[in-house]
Amino acid sequence: MLPEHHAFVMELADGKTVTALCRETNRRAEAFGACELAGQALARLHLAWKPAIAPVLVDHLAHDLEGMPGGLSSWQHDVLHRALNVVADSTTAVGLLYLDFKADNVLCAGNTLSFLDPPQARRIGMLRWDTATFGASLRWQLWKGAIRPRRRERSWCFQECLARFELGCRRQAPDLANQSPTEPILMRLLELQQVGQLLAYQTGKLRLTWRKRNPLAFNGGYARELATTVAWLPVLQLRKRWLFQRLAQELATATPANGRLTAHDQLLTNALIGNPALETAQESWQH
Repeated sequence: MLPEHHAFVMELADGKTVTALCRETNRRAEAFGACELAGQALARLHLAWKPAIAPVLVDHLAHDLEGMPGGLSSWQHDVLHRALNVVADSTTAVGLLYLDFKADNVLCAGNTLSFLDPPQARRIGMLRWDTATFGASLRWQLWKGAIRPRRRERSWCFQECLARFELGCRRQAPDLANQSPTEPILMRLLELQQVGQLLAYQTGKLRLTWRKRNPLAFNGGYARELATTVAWLPVLQLRKRWLFQRLAQELATATPANGRLTAHDQLLTNALIGNPALETAQESWQH
C-alpha cells in the first residue's frame, strides 16, 4: 500500500473462491476438499501462534450484542442473558486472530490454497471467532438460498462444506476444538456478534450519506452501493431475528454443568419449547 499516492499494489492469485466452487455443480468435490484443507490450515495457524486456554470473554460478548443496531426486544434480552450465563463457566482457546477468514477470501487452485486479506494488526481474542467467521460466510450463502428458491438446490453443498471445514479443524488441532455441550451456543453468539458488526457497518454508510455536502452523493457507483445497503439492512435484521430463534432452541435443549435446571430456567425452557413462532421458523428452515 502506498498511502502517499493513494494507491494499492496487488497480486493476482490463481484459483476460485470456495463460494464460487460451491456454485459450480461439476466442481463441488473440489469445494469439499478445499474446505477441509482450509480448516486444517486455520488450525495450523492458530497452533503456530501459541494460543492459551482461558474463560469465555462473556463481558466482551455482552457489550457488543447489547449494542447491536436496531436494539433488542425484551425476549431477545432474556435469551441473550441466559446464553451468556450458560457459557460463562466455559473455557475456550484464546490467541491471535486471522479476523477475516471468510469463504470468499479462500482461493483454491488444485491442492493449493491462497488466503486473501491477511491480518494487518495483532489482535487477541477467542479462536472460535475465526471458525465462526468462515462458518457464518457459508451459512450466509445457505440462508440466502433458503429465501431465494432458485438457490435452494445448493443448500446441501454448503452444509457439506461446513461439515468438512469443522472436520479439518478438529483433525489438525483436536485440543483447540472446544467439544463441550456449550459450544453450539458460543458459536451462535459469535455469529450474532458478526451480524451486529455488519449492521453497524451498513448503518454507518447510511449516516455518511445523510451528511450535508456529501461529495459522493451524485456518483453512480456510490448510488448503487447505497441502494444495495438499503436493500440488505432488513435482511440482516431478519437474520439477527432468526439467529436469536436458533439460539433459543439450542438453549431449550442445553443443560447446565451440574445437570439441574433452576426454576427460572425451567419456566423459560418450557416457554421456548412451546413457542409456535419458533416451531414455524424451524419447519420453514428445514424445508
